Amino acid sequence: MSTMVTDPAVTTVRCYYEILGIPLDADVAAIKKAHRQQARLLHPDKNIDADTTDDFRLVQQAYECLSDSQERQWYDDHRTAILKGWTGSDNTSGDGDASNYLFDVTPFMMASCYSGYNDKDEKGFYRVYARVFCHLQKEEHDHYSSSSGAADNDQSFRSLPTDFGTSQSTWEEVSAFYAAWEGFSTSLNFAWADEYDTTQAHHRRMRRAMQDENQKKRRAARKARNDEVAALVRFVKRRDPRVQKRKQVVEQERLKKEHEQKLAQVERKHQAKLAREEWRASAEFEQAAAEQADLLAGRIRLADLDDDYDYGGGKKGKKKKNKGRKQQQVLTDSDEEPEQTEEAIGDEAVNQATEATEDPTDGSHEPIGADETVTSSVSQQQDAEIVDDELGDAEDSFESDDEESEPETWRCECCRKDFKSEGQLENHFQSKKHKAAFKKWRSNKILPVAV
Repeated sequence: MSTMVTDPAVTTVRCYYEILGIPLDADVAAIKKAHRQQARLLHPDKNIDADTTDDFRLVQQAYECLSDSQERQWYDDHRTAILKGWTGSDNTSGDGDASNYLFDVTPFMMASCYSGYNDKDEKGFYRVYARVFCHLQKEEHDHYSSSSGAADNDQSFRSLPTDFGTSQSTWEEVSAFYAAWEGFSTSLNFAWADEYDTTQAHHRRMRRAMQDENQKKRRAARKARNDEVAALVRFVKRRDPRVQKRKQVVEQERLKKEHEQKLAQVERKHQAKLAREEWRASAEFEQAAAEQADLLAGRIRLADLDDDYDYGGGKKGKKKKNKGRKQQQVLTDSDEEPEQTEEAIGDEAVNQATEATEDPTDGSHEPIGADETVTSSVSQQQDAEIVDDELGDAEDSFESDDEESEPETWRCECCRKDFKSEGQLENHFQSKKHKAAFKKWRSNKILPVAV
């Protein structure tokens, strides 16, 4: 039984390679170049006087077929038969030939099987392929429901959509239709593809060998049928205006999304820049406010001081450690000078006594007796003791100040300077200026020697 669809008219067939003027082994670059040349030469806009619309359409069909690797492979396998006018329905080789059982999709793998995309045209794209997919679904259902097919078939039947739709169909409907047919798997058992008749086997081993070979033939025929229908679906989907329109929409959405992402990225960078500038301005303001507060509080920086010593101390942890050192230094400085004073006074007294003894004939002076010499020495010793008492009082005043609570300011009496911390005062005691001032102050405190 033959169930071929012969609605689309098959016109005189020309070789696609001949239309583009390229050899059979032409590469993709040569096909593109030839297509551009022929399209430029036969475009209707450049041939107003001559009608080149049909020729231009053939050039487009040839390029669409040869530019796709899978369609070109199929065309190369069937090119000789197609050029001879073969449509798949002329093969009557015998009962075992698939053309007697299957719907042939070969005629519908060429763009010449339809004309235009008018919904109401019987030879239009939508009407032609609507009948093709209906026939394929009916064939699967009829063969699977037959007694021979249902008993021996190990493939489950799958109902596929047959409404191909029109140019007004929604993308959801179109997408669902192609998704179903792209997963096509035939449910036929392909018993007509058997090579051996197992009833003619002489023994069981031969029958099993025949069954194995027949199963190989059936699997090969089933695979060929699935590939054939899949190629048809790809061919139709590639030329469907609804799919092309959807691709354009998706591409526009992608470009729009990329543009929005770029704008968002630019905005994020701008906001980050503003945040950095705001943070920098805030930090500078806080730093300026802190410096102003330090100035108002009377804090002294090391760079503003005349001396080379560190006057920024004042840590309470060092007070007790440096307290004994300060007292020892004061006592040492105060003890050295009185000893030198006593020695100077004693030497001066001895010299006066000696001069008086050695020059008794001097008329301007009276001889000094031993009692007067002793009295002078005693008075000098008393004056030295008075100086020691005053120095001791100064030392006691330093000790009493340390024992009392810490004052708000620390003052150096000999230098007449005030300091904000004890550490500053201790560092001041170590300076050369203080030592010189202290010696001068101490010498002024010594009483003059009475002669």
